[in-house]
Amino acid sequence: MAGALLAACNGPPRVCGDEIPEQELFTGEDVRLEPCFVDPEGEKLTLEATSSEEPVATAQVYGLEVNIQAISPGNADVTVTATDPGGRSASLGFGVLVPNRPPHADGELSEIGMLADDTTELPIDLYFADPDGEPLTFAATSGDPSVASASIRDLSTLVVAGLADGATTVTLTATDPGELTGERTVDVRVLEPVLIFRDDFDSNNYEWAFNSFTQYSYRDGLLHLGSRASYYFGLAKRWANVAEWEFRASGGVTEGGDGCSVGLLSTHDRFIGLASFA
Repeated sequence: MAGALLAACNGPPRVCGDEIPEQELFTGEDVRLEPCFVDPEGEKLTLEATSSEEPVATAQVYGLEVNIQAISPGNADVTVTATDPGGRSASLGFGVLVPNRPPHADGELSEIGMLADDTTELPIDLYFADPDGEPLTFAATSGDPSVASASIRDLSTLVVAGLADGATTVTLTATDPGELTGERTVDVRVLEPVLIFRDDFDSNNYEWAFNSFTQYSYRDGLLHLGSRASYYFGLAKRWANVAEWEFRASGGVTEGGDGCSVGLLSTHDRFIGLASFA
């Protein structure tokens, strides 16, 4: 009789206490739980924890506690198993919910000012953030496609093309893998270019000035510049008395030229120049 009673007491571990409710965690958060198991013989129990979706949430055992870490949005089921030295075990389970959160605007995005027939490019991914760290896809639409068009190139580059004088807004949309979206708008101002002057350099019209170090001549529709002394500017300058301006020019070095560089120079508000360095 005593032997039969002893066999009945030698049982597996069992779950005690209340059930563990579903755990709701945002990406990057974690929680440490202490599931309740009891062994009839008072033997030491070993815990093991598994997650059905480790890309969503992981489960790791620390002694008699289980740490749950949220990795990405979704649902997972965690199973915790307690095993006694004889290999007998008991298990309990609970769910983990990692809610998906929408992307949102990030950083300052200033008005885009441009001329008609020009384009502006911006790395749109710098102006959105996803709180769950998920990859985003982007779209762009123009409020007035007759003034400026908007498109996405190479997945994350905003391309705005100025088409006609006027103002409009471009709406940017970021979408996460769960189809949640975030939006922001940017103002766009397009100006029609006004020709202030054009010079084909067919002759000296005395609208350009030169410094004392400059050698210059007009030949074959070109302005030829040089410097009388090494390491000094050979400079042609012309004033453009306007508040906003864009200067377009082309320049080059004579074939076979030695030790020269050519470029554009602008100073103050109204100075436009073509410079050659000897």
